[in-house]
Amino acid sequence: MKKTLAIILCAVMAVLAGCGGQTSDAPAPSDGAPDTAQADVTEAEETESEQQKYIDALPEADYEGYNFRMLVHEDATAWGTVSYYAEEENGELLNDFIFRRNLAVSEKYNINITAEQTGDVAGKAKKFVTAGDDAYDMLSEYVKSILQSAVNGYYYNLYSVPGINLGNPWWDAGCRDLLTINDRLYVAFSDMNVHPLDLLSGNLMVNNQLAENLGYGPTTQKALDGAWTFDVMQEMINAASADIDGSGTMDQNDQFGFIAGVGDISPMIVSSGRQYLISEDGVLKLNYGSESVIAAAEKMDPIINNKATTVYLNEQSWGYEVFKAGRALFRCSMIGSFFNEMRGLELDISLIPDPKFDEAQESYHSMMSNCSMGVTVPASVSDPERVGNIIEALGAHSYITMDEVYYETTLQVKLARNEDSRKILELLVESRTPDLCVFNENAYGTVLTSFLDTFHRSGAANLASLAEKNAEKFAKVYDKIVTAYDGLPL
Repeated sequence: MKKTLAIILCAVMAVLAGCGGQTSDAPAPSDGAPDTAQADVTEAEETESEQQKYIDALPEADYEGYNFRMLVHEDATAWGTVSYYAEEENGELLNDFIFRRNLAVSEKYNINITAEQTGDVAGKAKKFVTAGDDAYDMLSEYVKSILQSAVNGYYYNLYSVPGINLGNPWWDAGCRDLLTINDRLYVAFSDMNVHPLDLLSGNLMVNNQLAENLGYGPTTQKALDGAWTFDVMQEMINAASADIDGSGTMDQNDQFGFIAGVGDISPMIVSSGRQYLISEDGVLKLNYGSESVIAAAEKMDPIINNKATTVYLNEQSWGYEVFKAGRALFRCSMIGSFFNEMRGLELDISLIPDPKFDEAQESYHSMMSNCSMGVTVPASVSDPERVGNIIEALGAHSYITMDEVYYETTLQVKLARNEDSRKILELLVESRTPDLCVFNENAYGTVLTSFLDTFHRSGAANLASLAEKNAEKFAKVYDKIVTAYDGLPL
């Protein structure tokens, strides 16, 4: 959703404090001049109205001071923002929005909202659900952990929770469809939490000054034009790499095109429009032996595996320092870690998506992390309808406005440095893409790691034979999951 800064602020502040009732001393536009300020306000009002119709449609209920209890994973990283709860207002935009959103829901349903953090939500859920203890109403945990434990019956099928409508626009439809097996869904992503956005993984830091020195125009503009591809990236990587000290060996004293690691392979597979798994006749199968994935791997091989141009962090940790010193063109990054690291860097850097396979590819794909925190409902709740109504209300009050608050907080508080940052941030969020094999790493882990290891050792050469070798292993794991889901209540 593309908006000017005026629209963002007005739409956000309309939710936080009311947008009307203020006067302005600004002069009226001259005759014939477009009234852009009025147009911005009109669009902001339309945005607010779009959200308000969902808020107005929420069911009425009085829960008589009920304590709605969230159990949330304690994310210790500095770049993963968790937006479920705020103790009080403190003048920070995101914090105050969360506080007032929760207050609005609390007042509507006559409830209190509380949140407790723990390092192992799934482990704690196992104990209290098995004991039949109605200890918490809503859980938020890494998606990989929920998927691993869902087969044990610890969570409600979200399609069966009264009050929750997974077709509403604050639910991520792509993740919903991907994670549904035989009409059962145990984790979903809602606009109420921006953590999955901070953890979007298919992104690159680009050293703008080095790119300019090499004779390239703004890489952000190339990305916004839809022309950012593997071939362009490889050309720039090759141009950037140089044996600065003349030693004949590329090491920490030289200049590189790319700083990457094993964790950056999967995001590029996804950015190329490919997935590790595909559905054929309703059955999931390995896809990394397909012609399309092999074609992507062939383009990725010289980008990631060429030691003359790329530092592989799993083997050469000094690559981080090379980038900080300004002697590397690209480095992979999550959104949250990028904006956090900008605080300590003197470099002129921007964030762009991982490249497309080619310009014919319709859109970019920024891979979602399997540490993204999703929403689920423990199977031991005594009143699922009450829980469903409250979760939906939190989603409705987050719809549209939460993303706008996130953009503004990220860009202003976290010190974005160029005028394209807003457009790029929107592009990354809008292109977020899940991959089931990545999400369910705890179940499919060996299948995934064998691909990553094989690709790093030999590029695309042995992927077809690897897929054939792992096909039966994957089928057994998948069948076990499907059988377990079939044994759980609808």
